[in-house]
Amino acid sequence: MKMKLLHLANLIAILCSVIPVTAESVNPVATHKMSLIAPPYYGELSVSVGTASQTLTTQNVWYKLTGFTTNGESSETTPDHINDKITVTNGDYYQVSLSGNIVVTKSEVFKLAIYVDGVALPEATQQFLDKDNDNENALSIKAIAYIGAGKAVEVYATCTSKMVRM
Repeated sequence: MKMKLLHLANLIAILCSVIPVTAESVNPVATHKMSLIAPPYYGELSVSVGTASQTLTTQNVWYKLTGFTTNGESSETTPDHINDKITVTNGDYYQVSLSGNIVVTKSEVFKLAIYVDGVALPEATQQFLDKDNDNENALSIKAIAYIGAGKAVEVYATCTSKMVRM
């Protein structure tokens, strides 16, 4: 069995709120990358500091994270920064990872997950509690998963609850 490396690095910053938000946004705090790496297959997407922000307006709804700005190196994959995904050309087992930093502007509990063709990888989901506004949150998710030929790899986020300070 060959194993490839799928690396989704340094995500986009998000804001989630229990009620719809129209005027607020969040700024990213780090360089962001999403990539597939390992001979002979690899691919990469990236977004730089301060180039994208995203608002999650409804609690418990998964939102695709958008804002990647650059297609990186690739072989037998198709990085697509316009549609914020990497499509795998050859089905095989991949090490999937997501890492980076995000900032949330309200105290919230939120989750980030790696999706393959619209389905979350249960082993590639992480929950965060941001108890202090505007703190930078480190993110690191890793899993091994079979990804079929033609399948797209993306990142999604949701806000699961509003935290109440005691």
